[in-house]
Amino acid sequence: MQVLLVQFFEGGGVDVEKEDLSRYEFTILKLPLKLFPIVPICTDDRDLAYATAMVGKLLPPVIISGKQWLDGRNRVWAARQFHDTHIEAIDIYDIIDQWPFPCLGLLKS
Repeated sequence: MQVLLVQFFEGGGVDVEKEDLSRYEFTILKLPLKLFPIVPICTDDRDLAYATAMVGKLLPPVIISGKQWLDGRNRVWAARQFHDTHIEAIDIYDIIDQWPFPCLGLLKS
């Protein structure tokens, strides 16, 4: 999980070492999919075939910061296609509360 987070932070231009993350105890949340807004799947290097291959698979948690949904659009899409009702998430609000790029959307209350 820490590798996933390090890659995520690096992709966002945030310098975080794996050792820095080891002091955090991440709780895996089980969130209802209905909290996540509908967004299109990613269309850069990960296309529909990539997202479709995720359907029905055990996937890494999506990443949120408080009510901001930061990462995992294809995972949420795949879970919806599989008719899941919940998805696992990690909340990184304690590490960084203001992300340097726009979030995918805000979780519904």
